[in-house]
Amino acid sequence: MGDVAVPLPGLTSRFDLVISWQVLEHVSSMRGALETQHAALVPGGRMVALLSGAWAVFALAARVTPYRLGTRLQARLLGIAPDEKFPTRYDGCSDRALRRLLEEGGWASWEIVPRYKAGGYLRFAPALQRFYLYYENWAARAPRVSLATHYIVDAVSSGDR
Repeated sequence: MGDVAVPLPGLTSRFDLVISWQVLEHVSSMRGALETQHAALVPGGRMVALLSGAWAVFALAARVTPYRLGTRLQARLLGIAPDEKFPTRYDGCSDRALRRLLEEGGWASWEIVPRYKAGGYLRFAPALQRFYLYYENWAARAPRVSLATHYIVDAVSSGDR
């Protein structure tokens, strides 16, 4: 097993595309993870990532709920097997933090698209789910990007390290 924030020898400037899907919210260092992915790309290569937002309701709940209890609750309420869950850290998982890290990381260009799609987490409680969807629609209309449940990041490597 590896750590995306730790570069592996021989992978510098090797890839045209790096895809990271629901991984970055689990890393202890977003800066390190972005640096490693940037280094792995050829100049002009792309990183496309989907990650959960640090200020989403489910992210806040995950941070205040002990990991073992959270995995048991998700298994019971959502049918998610405990071995499919990994601890979340949410380091740098906000619009503001991502923009700062991409700017400081020397990426040639990037786009961050906020997404508001977490109602499925509450399917076990329809009344609570309806209330949450009103909240999520309110956040999306403004848009209140800091409250996005997810972010899609499309970043282009500058080739500068």
